[in-house]
Amino acid sequence: MIKHVKKTTYKQRRDRIRKNLSSYKTIDPITGKVKQKESKPEIRVKYILRSLGVLFEQEYKIRYLKSFKSYDFYCFKQGEYKLLVEIDGQYWHAYDYQEGHVPLSKLSKLQRRNIRNDRKKDILAKKSGIKLLRFWEKDIKTRVGWVKKQIVNEIEQQRNQNIIK
Repeated sequence: MIKHVKKTTYKQRRDRIRKNLSSYKTIDPITGKVKQKESKPEIRVKYILRSLGVLFEQEYKIRYLKSFKSYDFYCFKQGEYKLLVEIDGQYWHAYDYQEGHVPLSKLSKLQRRNIRNDRKKDILAKKSGIKLLRFWEKDIKTRVGWVKKQIVNEIEQQRNQNIIK
């Protein structure tokens, strides 16, 4: 018995992918712009920051040339601390490349673009005088205590520096 497999066209596949991706986006009621929904690691970090009593703003933007670079979280308390928190996904931010397991030539265009974008964000945060903490998605899933400790240590270090000044 021969099974007939219906071939899908490029247009059908593209439309199916667009439909799936649209479920990850919402429209900002204030600006009317499309923004992505929070990922699970972002939700976890948000709960971590709330449990620590840290004041924060999500999707914080810093001006870069003629556009903006968006950071996942900006934690601040006037005169005490200010830091940015970025959550990097294993695939999209090329964990294997960062660890030296995969050469740059094996990465997708999107992964290479994300690496360049991450470097620009690192430089921009440094120029702005704001400490940037980066966490991998796997660390947020498996080492929650370590993530909390890193955030608390940075906040305490900044508070102590402000007292000395």
